[in-house]
Amino acid sequence: GGGGLELKLSRFFEAHLPGGGLPDLVLFGGMPVHEGTMERLDGGLLHPAARAGFTQLCGVFHTASAFGFWLAVRILHEGHVPAVLPVRGTLPQPVRSVLVLTHHQNREYAWSLLGHV
Repeated sequence: GGGGLELKLSRFFEAHLPGGGLPDLVLFGGMPVHEGTMERLDGGLLHPAARAGFTQLCGVFHTASAFGFWLAVRILHEGHVPAVLPVRGTLPQPVRSVLVLTHHQNREYAWSLLGHV
């Protein structure tokens, strides 16, 4: 299940984001899994933050999160999302925080929060 993940993410946001809010943008990595945990997060805990999947741009491989980090840094540096990345939800301008959230087979999860300093 993903209930434990939602609780851990909520606590992480409370500890690392102003007012326990949401990041400006969430970049998902990993293969889509029908009715999986990531899909529930997308429509639940992470809504209405801006959300986008990055693996459709680079493919799925063991170190794809490195591409997610590069993309997040580029977005933070430029303050906006490249046109090739379809985004759901409301994206603030400029983007000041990006959560890179990856999974392997919808069972193992990792996330990192990057912010503009």
